[in-house]
Amino acid sequence: MKKQQKTVEKIISLYPSLPIIDKIFCRLRFLIFPVKEILRIIPNDGSLLDIGCGYGFITNAIAILNPHLSVYGFDINKYRIKLAQNSVSNRNNIRFLVSDLNNKLDKLPKYNVITCIDLLHHIEKKFHNRVIADIYDHLEKNGTLIIKDIDTRPWYKYYWNYFHDLIVNKGQLVYCRSHFEWISMLKKKGFQIKLLIFPKKGLLYPHFIITAIKL
Repeated sequence: MKKQQKTVEKIISLYPSLPIIDKIFCRLRFLIFPVKEILRIIPNDGSLLDIGCGYGFITNAIAILNPHLSVYGFDINKYRIKLAQNSVSNRNNIRFLVSDLNNKLDKLPKYNVITCIDLLHHIEKKFHNRVIADIYDHLEKNGTLIIKDIDTRPWYKYYWNYFHDLIVNKGQLVYCRSHFEWISMLKKKGFQIKLLIFPKKGLLYPHFIITAIKL
C-alpha cells in the first residue's frame, strides 16, 4: 500500500500544472483501479501501446515501474495529451501522441502489448468489432492484448458505474458489454484467452480484466 501511494505521489508530481480537480481525480482513480493486477500481466520489456490513455496516469505508472519497456500512449483529447506530454520530462521510455483509433492506428508500428483500459465502453457497440480487428492487426504475433473494462453484472454495480460515467463524462453514453461477449468476439477474431480476472478492488465497480494472445 505504501509503495503504491509513493507511485501515485510520483505520478501526480509529474503534472505540476494539472488543475486541482484533476489531481483529486487521479488519486480517486488509483483508489478504485486494480493497478497491481494490471502490472502483474505486463512484461518488463518490449513495446506497449495504451489506447485511450487520457491524461496518462496509468500509462505513466506502467512506464515508471517498467523502465525497460517502451511505452506509448495515445488519446483523441488534445488537452489531455498536452498535459501527458508535459509529464514526460527527460524520460526516454514513454511517449504520448494525439491519435484517433479509427484513422491513425494504421500509421503506427506493431507492438508486443496493447492495453485498453476503461476505453471500450465509451465506444459505440457498432464499432467494437472494428476496434478489435484494428488491435489484432497492430499486435506482433503472440502479442498480448489487455482489456480492463466494466461488466454488465451484477446489475447494481453496472448501473452505479453507468450513472457515474454519465456524470463524470457530462452525459456521454456508455456501451458496456459483458465479459462473455468480449471473450466471444476476441475468439472469433483469432485471439486465445489466457487469463480472466475479476478484481475485488473498487467494490462498487464490476471490473474485469481479459488477457488475450494473438495467435
